[in-house]
Amino acid sequence: MIDDDKWLEDSIKSFRDIQKEFQRQFQSIWQPLQSFPVDMIETDKEVIVRADLPGFKKQDLQVEATEKRILIYAKRKEERTEKGKYFYRKERKSGEIRRVLDLPTEVKPEKSKLEFKDGVLEIKLPKKEISKKKKFRLL
Repeated sequence: MIDDDKWLEDSIKSFRDIQKEFQRQFQSIWQPLQSFPVDMIETDKEVIVRADLPGFKKQDLQVEATEKRILIYAKRKEERTEKGKYFYRKERKSGEIRRVLDLPTEVKPEKSKLEFKDGVLEIKLPKKEISKKKKFRLL
């Protein structure tokens, strides 16, 4: 005799396992489109952020910065059409990616410099000058 409750539990567990694996596979396929690699370098005078954004154009990018954070946003819409004697093909690519980075120190965003060359965005953010606090001897 088959235990109906056991069979139902096993079936639900199998279904959940398949669902989890499907979600994992789906996320691994789309993950490269959701993010991009970034290097952050801190020097004595500035914070340098380099973001790899291959396939994007300068007009596809938007950068916003505060004293403590930076947002890099890229959006593309590309359309390609091919015509031949016996065919017509039209392909569209679109997508957007964004990344918010916490900076290691406060910066002056209004003095930042940006350069976009060969798919690499470089942002130089001068550090905010921190006034030296006076020391007080309490005892």
